[in-house]
Amino acid sequence: MITVLLVDDETALRKMTVGVLETDDITVIEAENGEMAVEKFRSERPDLVLMDIKMPKMTGDKALVEIKAIDPAVPVLMMSAYSDVNIAIECMKNGAYDFIHKPIQYPQLMAVIKRIASEKLLEREAEEAKSSLKNSLARQFGPSDKMKEVIDMLIQASKTKYSVIIQGETGTGKSLIARTIHDIGVRSTGPFVVVDIGSIPETLVESELFGHEKGAFTGADRKKKGYFEAADGGTIFIDEIHNIPLHTQAKILRVVEEKKVCPVGSPVPVNIDVRVIAATNIDLKKASKEKKFREDLFFRMNEFLINVPALRERVEDIPLFVDKFLGEAADDHGKRLLKADEQAIGLLKSGIWEGNIRELRNIVKRAALMSEGDELDPEQVKKLMGSEILDFPCEGDLSVKKTLREVETEIIKEALAQTGGNKKKAAEIIGMTYRTMMRRAKGIVK
Repeated sequence: MITVLLVDDETALRKMTVGVLETDDITVIEAENGEMAVEKFRSERPDLVLMDIKMPKMTGDKALVEIKAIDPAVPVLMMSAYSDVNIAIECMKNGAYDFIHKPIQYPQLMAVIKRIASEKLLEREAEEAKSSLKNSLARQFGPSDKMKEVIDMLIQASKTKYSVIIQGETGTGKSLIARTIHDIGVRSTGPFVVVDIGSIPETLVESELFGHEKGAFTGADRKKKGYFEAADGGTIFIDEIHNIPLHTQAKILRVVEEKKVCPVGSPVPVNIDVRVIAATNIDLKKASKEKKFREDLFFRMNEFLINVPALRERVEDIPLFVDKFLGEAADDHGKRLLKADEQAIGLLKSGIWEGNIRELRNIVKRAALMSEGDELDPEQVKKLMGSEILDFPCEGDLSVKKTLREVETEIIKEALAQTGGNKKKAAEIIGMTYRTMMRRAKGIVK
């Protein structure tokens, strides 16, 4: 169903056109001049405008400009009995979809309207699919504004074959984001190959990435295909890419640029078509400036950069994950599904969560195992979190939890006191990067 705004000062022509156009799939709204057309468009928001040019009060070409200012995407068909080429050209420049000559040839007009209706239907279906995808990803990654930004970037990246760098602390879900980019993207039918650089001995990194020929080195008793070749036609996900030796990074740059890989011990390169997604828990741009990561590889890989916020920076996502992990606990232990009350959620929201979502999962599932009754026991949560939350006494029998901001402030102040104000050393003591500490220490450190 689409709605057409018909604009013409000739009453007889409007009645005839309404009689032709109105069907079960088309509704027609009428306006007799440009001013009324703009008012009707603003209030009714039709899917299509069919408008004459020569009209009193406001001509169609002027109304076109105002309508397009309200909604630049709406298709507007301009009509005229006059063969004024200049006006027609000006209308097309101002965004008119097409130009219809009077007297109207209704079969041709209906064909144009049906084409527009089909385009509108496709647009709506695409918008609905996009909205459904975003909602699905929000249920997976969290509904917070910060994660909405990540989800938008994730969706954009999935539509391309560009390289992606995913940066974030350990346990923030970088590998799941990489997998999702592949699964919903243009390479979803190809392989998704995961490479955990941290688990590969440095002497074997090149062999594992690029493959090797039989006899290429001691222990190479057979020819082996590398991760890059195994990912041909799909995606290679390199976790902890910052751990790759600098000389190997140079070879990865050549692979990405030339789309060829040369196995260790072979003079013959192999053509590959691979999309590279890399994850790291450090600031790669900073590392490249410090010569700890190749700057040319960083700039080549940095076609999409997704920064994943820490869990403590998006505590509004915690209830979603708690429900999810309680469901996992019920399945794991064959127990009934527990609920988390406000007290338990409040405790979990107060956590520092250095291990992020991974640490939250462990504590929730362990607390669920030890809880009696139908709800997650706040005392078990508190016990398992340990020093993750701090209490201080107040009047009466109540105990008030310090906010995460207060806890961090005290820790930063103490570290600065111990180091005599040396910010770099204070960050090392706390276990934060210098940049992270300075961001959280606004108002404390100058």
